[in-house]
Amino acid sequence: MAYERLYPLYYVDVDLCVAILARGQRVLLEPRSVIRHHRGASTDRAFARFVSWRNREILRAKWGELIRTHTPGSGAITAPSDGDLPRQEREPDPDLQERAQLERALATARTYTATLQARLARSDARLERLRKIDARLDALTRGGWQRLRHRPLVARLVATVMDRRAGFAGRNTSG
Repeated sequence: MAYERLYPLYYVDVDLCVAILARGQRVLLEPRSVIRHHRGASTDRAFARFVSWRNREILRAKWGELIRTHTPGSGAITAPSDGDLPRQEREPDPDLQERAQLERALATARTYTATLQARLARSDARLERLRKIDARLDALTRGGWQRLRHRPLVARLVATVMDRRAGFAGRNTSG
C-alpha cells in the first residue's frame, strides 16, 4: 500500500520497498525490466521537480532513521529496537478514499501555487533591478544606452554584468 501523502507519484515505489524491508521481508528486482516514460507526458517539468523534492522530504521524514542504517545492496535495514514502524496512511473507508485523494491533490496544488508565486516575486524583483540599471545606464550615457540596447548581444552582456554587480552588492549590504 503506497504512502498516501506521496501523492501524486514520485517515491511511492521507494516507500513501498522500504516498508517491505522494514518488516523483515526481501525486495527483489528484475534488472532487465525497463520503464518507458514519454518525456513528462503526464505533467510539466517544474511540477515534477516540485513533487519529487517534496516527496523525497516526506520519505526522509518517514523513514529517515531506517534509511540511514541501510547498507546499499545488502537488502537489509535495521528495524527500530522497539519495533515501532511508521504506519501506512490510508483512508480505510473506500467511499472516503476518493475524497481523501482529492483533498491531497488540492493541498498539493495550493502548495505548488505558493512556490510559483514565490518564484514570480523573485522574477519581478529581478526585473525591477534591471529596470533601475537600464535607467541608470541611460542617464550615464546621456541617452546613448537607448540606442545601444537595441543591439541584443551588447545589451544582454551589459545587463548581465550590471545585474550580477547589483545582486552582489545587495548580498553584501544585507549580511
